[in-house]
Amino acid sequence: MTTRIEVLAHKDDGRAKTLEKALKAKGKTASVRVADIYTSESDAAANDTFTQSLTNPVTQSILKSSSCDLIAGSHDQQTDPAVRPQDDNLGLDFDWALEIGFLPGVTDNIGHSAEELLKLTGANDDTACYSARLYLIKGDLQKTDIEDIASSLSNSLIQRASIKSADDFNTNGGMDTIIPKVTLNTAGNKAADDVDLNGLSDEELMEISQKGIKGRGPLGLPLVYMKAIQ
Repeated sequence: MTTRIEVLAHKDDGRAKTLEKALKAKGKTASVRVADIYTSESDAAANDTFTQSLTNPVTQSILKSSSCDLIAGSHDQQTDPAVRPQDDNLGLDFDWALEIGFLPGVTDNIGHSAEELLKLTGANDDTACYSARLYLIKGDLQKTDIEDIASSLSNSLIQRASIKSADDFNTNGGMDTIIPKVTLNTAGNKAADDVDLNGLSDEELMEISQKGIKGRGPLGLPLVYMKAIQ
């Protein structure tokens, strides 16, 4: 079971205003709302205590807290009667939804902090929590404009960017629930090779670092690390 929590920031949130000003500088007029997203596969993440701990009642509102099952190998959110809109009178009006989150394996400091809150509110395991940021954008903008915004707000090397029109957002019941955890497919892998580093020169060690072992890709390690491994 996966829980997704959306925490909507105040309309005067600085992140939203910064994006509005950046768009205005490019001749685009738009209004922006920002929501912080938290997802976890821990059962404790569905507890109201955890949800409330993520929210500053002065500047934030719980937009939605929902639980769903994920199809293996898919990021699609499945409809679940447990979906609980927390505030139906927020008056949100937008044309585009843009969500930015980390790719699998990338350090997520906000997610790590949420994990600590998860433990403090009852979780008795080490299930991870992941963070993302959702931008709800209202304005006369095309998808290419949203793609440009995504490029300016994210780093494609470490982050993903998901875009939906308001129609798609409403049809799908929101953005997809994504758990960016690293999964390793070891099917068909051979046993590990023994590699003898004894007696190799510095030059030979660096060649292994640069070319890898049997063409499996470079290690990218400096000599001091290669000598430590040796």
